Amino acid sequence: MKHILIVLEDMSLSGSTLTMLHVVKAMQGIAAFDVLVCTSQKSANQERLNEYLNLCSKIEFGNLPHSMSAKFKTFYSFYLNKIKQLVKKMFNSTKYDYVIGHNYFTNGRLFEYISLALKARPIFYSLGRVSSVSKQKIVRKKELESRELISKYCWKFLSISSNTLDELFESKDKVVFIHDYPSIGCKTEDKIFSPKGEIVVGQIGYFDNNKNQLYSLRLVDLLRKSGISSKIKFLGFKSTIIPEYFNDIEKFIKNNQLDNCVSLYQSDFNIITFFDSIDVLLLPSFSEGYGLTVLESLCRKTPVICSSAIPNEICFDGVYKRSLSNIDEWADLLKSEQYKKNIVFSGEKLELEFVDKLKEILC
Repeated sequence: MKHILIVLEDMSLSGSTLTMLHVVKAMQGIAAFDVLVCTSQKSANQERLNEYLNLCSKIEFGNLPHSMSAKFKTFYSFYLNKIKQLVKKMFNSTKYDYVIGHNYFTNGRLFEYISLALKARPIFYSLGRVSSVSKQKIVRKKELESRELISKYCWKFLSISSNTLDELFESKDKVVFIHDYPSIGCKTEDKIFSPKGEIVVGQIGYFDNNKNQLYSLRLVDLLRKSGISSKIKFLGFKSTIIPEYFNDIEKFIKNNQLDNCVSLYQSDFNIITFFDSIDVLLLPSFSEGYGLTVLESLCRKTPVICSSAIPNEICFDGVYKRSLSNIDEWADLLKSEQYKKNIVFSGEKLELEFVDKLKEILC
């Protein structure tokens, strides 16, 4: 049986921790897993932590700087020794076959050091597209690959977005494209939509500029002014990085008298209930990783209207892409009720593909 260490940036309800949980569940009985969380246990989400505790042999919190800048290049040997000491102390020199880390482009150097400290093969798992800043870091990757220590081990880059694969790598032998899969069950009965002339839309995610919830509010306001009874439900937390964005949302709601048509739910609200209670999921994001929320929505037969940030490979039947530069196009689609049709989507099929590919890579 393979022994694998998963390195997580944090223990939150994020898409990356959910994806890694998929990895662990898919490989039960085939591989044994330990987890190293870069942050402290104080910041951990207990619900997600319990899910990992039920499946993994050991979970440790390292208080590590999970995103490291170029200045550490100068202190390579010093930092590597520090990581070695920490990992040996935490994992008692356990022999690992692989170290799997999410998102090479922000955390690659830390994962490299941990892989070297454990003498394990590194596998980097990416959720989605790569920004122009991340592309520049490929130079760093090639430089590190040329080092004697790194070149001893076979690299693997596992991507669940073909955009990442196509944009970054000429050689496909070290890169594998694999679909992620949704964690909620598929709805079997037909979806019941709101009556004609009424619309309930929803959006999921942290309240921040990137998720662009103000766009959704403007859309609802536009629909109401055109005579359509419109409501919106938000599921998510305030961003700790840009907390003032939520203040802008509250001001918009108050200034446009939308108090009676906006509902806010915390992220621990039942997600199946959420999807089943809305007609359409809105994703006017400026950027997204893989867009797992899209697949979850389709599982519940809830259509999605999204920006171009969503990768094409998950734009199945029931997903409508529209430009953020023309909000009238979003409104026209909702008014036309074109989205009101039965969606046939097989989340189970994606799960089977996901598991088969993982077994092929890790066994």
